Amino acid sequence: MSAARGRIGHYAWWQFRDYALGPGAGTLFLVGLVSVLPILGLLRAMQRAAPEATPAEVVGPAFVALVQFLSLVGPIVAVGSIVSADRAPGLARFLFAKPISVSRYYLQLWCVRGAGLLLIALLCTGVVDVFAAPVPWQGAVLGVALTWLLIGGVGFLASVLMPRDSIYVIGIYAVTNLLDQFRTIAPQWRWAEVVLAVLPPMHKLGPLRSALMQGSGWDWGDAWHVMGWGGACVVAATLLVRRLPLVR
Repeated sequence: MSAARGRIGHYAWWQFRDYALGPGAGTLFLVGLVSVLPILGLLRAMQRAAPEATPAEVVGPAFVALVQFLSLVGPIVAVGSIVSADRAPGLARFLFAKPISVSRYYLQLWCVRGAGLLLIALLCTGVVDVFAAPVPWQGAVLGVALTWLLIGGVGFLASVLMPRDSIYVIGIYAVTNLLDQFRTIAPQWRWAEVVLAVLPPMHKLGPLRSALMQGSGWDWGDAWHVMGWGGACVVAATLLVRRLPLVR
C-alpha cells in the first residue's frame, strides 16, 4: 500500500491534461475572446484614429481589466467542483479503487490546476506585452497567483464541504466587495467591519494586485491576511477531505 501511495505523483500529468482540455481551455478561450483580442483590436483602432497616442496609454487600462477578469474567472473555473464532482454515484469509488491517499490526490490536483492557471496568465499577459505594448506582466502573474491562493483555497474548502461550491465562492466575493464599498460610502456602518473581519478578505485582492502591477509598496498586513486565509483553507480542505465521507 505504501508503494502505491508513493506513486501519487504519476497522476499529475492526467490531472493537468484534464484541466487543460476542460476548465483551462474554457478559461483561455473566454479570456482571449473577452480581453486579449479586444485589446489588440482597440490598439489598432486607436492607432488609426489617434496616431499620436502611445500604445501604453491605450493598452494600460484595458490590461488592468484583463488581469481583474482573469483573476476572478480563472480561479472560480479551476477550483469549481474540484472535489464535489467526484461524489457522483460510483465515480469516487472508481477513482479511489486503488489504495492511494485521498488527501494527497486532491492537494496535488489543487496545485496542478493552480500551475495551469498561472500558465494561462503568463500566456495572456505575454501576448499583450509582445504584440501590443510593454505591460507589467510579472506583477500581473504574481497577482493572479495571490488571487488563486485565496479564492482557490476558499473554493477548495467549499468543494469538500458542499456540492454547489462555486455559488458560495462567488457569493462571498460579491458580498465582501459590496460591503467594502458601502463601508467607504457610509463609515457609520460599523457592522460591516465586523462582517468583513469574519469573511475571507477577498476585497483586499484588488489593491494588492494593483500594487504588484505598479511596482509600489503594498500593505504587508493585508498581504499576510490574504495568504493566511488562503493557506488555512487549503490545509483545512486537505485534512477534511480525508476524514469526511467522500460519497454521501
